[in-house]
Amino acid sequence: MKKETKKLQEFESTLLRYYSRFLQFLEKNVTKLLPKTNVTLEENTFTYTLAMLSLRSLSKLLISSSHFNFSTNIISLLVRLTTSKYETVIEECCEALSELFAADVSLRNSAYGARAIAAIVNEKKCDISPKLLSTFLRMNIKEVDKGGRGKEKRNLLVKRIKLAKERQSKSKAKYTKQLKKLEEDLREVEAAESLSTKLKYATEAMKHIFVTYFRVIKNMRRSALLEPVLEGLSKFAHLLNVEFFDDIISALQSLIEQQHMRVLDSLYCVHAVFVILSGEGIAINVDPFRFYRSVYRLMTSVPFEKRPELRDREVSVMLSTLHMMINLRRKQVPLGRVAAFVKRLLIICCILPSHCVVAILAGIRTFFISHPRLSSMLENAEEVAASGLFKPDIDDPDCCNALSSTITSELSVLCKHPDPLVVQLAKHLRAGLPSSGAAHISAEILAVKPYEWIERYRKEEIDDELYFYERISLYCKIYSFDERPYLSKRIWGDAFGGGFFNFGRLITVEA
Repeated sequence: MKKETKKLQEFESTLLRYYSRFLQFLEKNVTKLLPKTNVTLEENTFTYTLAMLSLRSLSKLLISSSHFNFSTNIISLLVRLTTSKYETVIEECCEALSELFAADVSLRNSAYGARAIAAIVNEKKCDISPKLLSTFLRMNIKEVDKGGRGKEKRNLLVKRIKLAKERQSKSKAKYTKQLKKLEEDLREVEAAESLSTKLKYATEAMKHIFVTYFRVIKNMRRSALLEPVLEGLSKFAHLLNVEFFDDIISALQSLIEQQHMRVLDSLYCVHAVFVILSGEGIAINVDPFRFYRSVYRLMTSVPFEKRPELRDREVSVMLSTLHMMINLRRKQVPLGRVAAFVKRLLIICCILPSHCVVAILAGIRTFFISHPRLSSMLENAEEVAASGLFKPDIDDPDCCNALSSTITSELSVLCKHPDPLVVQLAKHLRAGLPSSGAAHISAEILAVKPYEWIERYRKEEIDDELYFYERISLYCKIYSFDERPYLSKRIWGDAFGGGFFNFGRLITVEA
């Protein structure tokens, strides 16, 4: 061994030895943060401060040197620390794991982290923080190995065995040629396998993630873990194997039917279902109408969410789901059903903030492009035959006769909105989506996806933004209505439907 090589080897072994001792020192400190019987650390004590300092050191080491030795040990330790009773400890660990997963290109650490999280979920019987499951959402997994390469290799091996048995009945030249072709194909498949290490890690990670998700759905249907689980299913549903499609769709349907489910969680359920039905699950014999009806019913609850950040997420998920339900499945969706969704979306626009209204109007524009015959709702044309009166209080999009109504009154109200972009989009829709003229929309606006407006256009509400809220409240006071119950139950039946609560009349009321 050369002198330089020996010197380098000694340096590396010394570095690893002291690095290992340092990690053991950090582990000894942070284990005091784990839940123990009758042991509570005060946050102003030296022991707690040293433990938190050690935890931050471990987090930074993992993020900056995830390729180095003992990274898997640090991952296991951080996952165990998420069972701590200190919220700051859980946040620090989950933030470090999220950053690790987001920056993991090879997916090796992601696979190990998913296995460690699945193990702790099983060990603690799902008694963990929802933030730990939310770390799955940061993984950069786009595809998995669903057995295609392994099946191809097995087929080639079977062909080679079969060819060997038929050797006597073939000429030597023909046998050699066929054998050479098989060997070349086999080498290509084996080379692809050696290059698909990332795909192998992705497949392993998703296996543990789906096992965790199914365990939570099966055992913890009323826990706070449902939100990250349903959001994760919504994101990764296209990576699920076909044989599990029927089971997961049935499980999601049963979740939607439960009364305690939040609006956002129910929307995530429907979104996951249509992600499945839009991919390999397109051949599944499932009638999706019940999911259309569920979204149609949930839409009326979105404006009354008290927490703005949660309401914005509901609008974003709703628009993303409607895109798959109406645009991607345009050949399977009746026009009357689409018209019902358009009508109800415009109704809730009148009591939503500007950035949500802009997103919804942009989404409605895509519906008009996918279903050109919706133009009958902009005029009194008889292009589409529809009998009866429009019944906005019915939570069935196929039975409310939306095609027998128009949307000009709703758009007229939105044309008086204080936000200029809302006015621009409303006038554009009312004019029939012109490509030129005063009511046309610039290419920069059209390039933005509807649900992207939620983050892009969010701003501090201006005083004029309360224009609609003030008029609604004033109208309810004048006519002695209890404001909140009235808005949540009656607005859908009477707004724009010719009833005594009329938005066209509402905007003329002066304070």
